Amino acid sequence: MRLLGIDLAVDARNTAIARARWVPGSLVVESVSMAGSDDNLESLLDGLSADSTDPTDPAEPVLLCIDAPLGWPLELGTCLRTHRAGEGIGIAANDLFRRETDRDVRRRCGKTPLDVGADRIARTALRAVQLLQALRVRTGLTIDLPLTLEGINAPGVHALETYPAGYLAARGINARGYRDPAARELRLRLLDDILRAFKALPSSPKSLELRPQPAEFAPRADLLDALLCVLAGHRAATGGAPAPGDVAGAAREGWIWCG
Repeated sequence: MRLLGIDLAVDARNTAIARARWVPGSLVVESVSMAGSDDNLESLLDGLSADSTDPTDPAEPVLLCIDAPLGWPLELGTCLRTHRAGEGIGIAANDLFRRETDRDVRRRCGKTPLDVGADRIARTALRAVQLLQALRVRTGLTIDLPLTLEGINAPGVHALETYPAGYLAARGINARGYRDPAARELRLRLLDDILRAFKALPSSPKSLELRPQPAEFAPRADLLDALLCVLAGHRAATGGAPAPGDVAGAAREGWIWCG
């Protein structure tokens, strides 16, 4: 399985990408870098999607593990469809602006994702779905959002919504302050904690190879988040992150693979 961890931002200069390959018993993180530009980002995505048609392994799944919401709250869309300016709305803010998957992550991991219906994260969500659609158009590939473990491991290119902060919370890792631009040493220590916790998981492969040097993750928190997206994708593919109970609702709102 090929995995691409994408710590997405509206501006490609703030988007980080980690590439990895998983075969039974071994996960190899091949590279991590900032996208730098829209052209570089699209080139990386095109290159990975081409791997899904590799004649040496035509059945190999490809996971695009994206740190961005891929859907909006059902209540928000339903309510605003007929709302007129100035009219009251008889729905609590948490029900209006949060998805079921946001509430699920909060219950299980103790961490609440940003409200995609109310925060600037909505711009990143729009960027994410536009990027996926552009990739579909350019490559002719069907990129689905699987909602079952079987779907994740099926042949083809799949997109998963991941949440690095939730992954850290699920491991009990204190990452306070790691996004500070000056916190290089903290990010290096956090990398050790992340790798140690990953290796301790029952579903982890016997071999984990990190080809980028630890120092390559230190300059920006986005680089570390891209790696966390990969590890979250691997966790989902091995059954460590719960699938949605309400598949129809998740197909509309999206689902965070976090566990």
